[in-house]
Amino acid sequence: MRLSVVDGQVVSEDGTFHDLLEAIEAISWVTATQYPPPHQYVVLERCPMVAWAVRDTAIAKHPDSYLAYFRGYQRPNRYWDFDGRRYWRTSSGGPGGDTHMLNRCLFSDAEPPRRVDQGAQPIPDWDWAAVGAQRVALARVVRPGRRRQASLPTRPRPEVETAHVVRVSG
Repeated sequence: MRLSVVDGQVVSEDGTFHDLLEAIEAISWVTATQYPPPHQYVVLERCPMVAWAVRDTAIAKHPDSYLAYFRGYQRPNRYWDFDGRRYWRTSSGGPGGDTHMLNRCLFSDAEPPRRVDQGAQPIPDWDWAAVGAQRVALARVVRPGRRRQASLPTRPRPEVETAHVVRVSG
């Protein structure tokens, strides 16, 4: 399926316009539990392919998408802001091949983007150890009868204030 963006809308080569909100709602987003900031993701081939293609095309080709640096990454990623959320694509290699994901977060859950079009440069001496130490300190929140993964909060989270935080390795 070949898609393009015309006047801010994702369009198929046969002229069909795809509703961006419908594509978002067609995806069963998974809440990330390991890596901050709080966000959701979906893995390629674990959602409707048309919904994936519409989201991916909007991120890659929408006139409002932009390149920005995330924390200490040395290469910028492409982001697209829509309906109160920031969207981006990632991939990671592993023994079974590459895993491709679409991601999203609320604006309030992440720091503002460091946009290339506004002069942002990579941060060469980013302190990943400090981020790792924060992650270890908040890695697991244990409550009676339930365990759940916690992430670094960017705003007060009352359920965390009364929970017990324990250290885990990793």
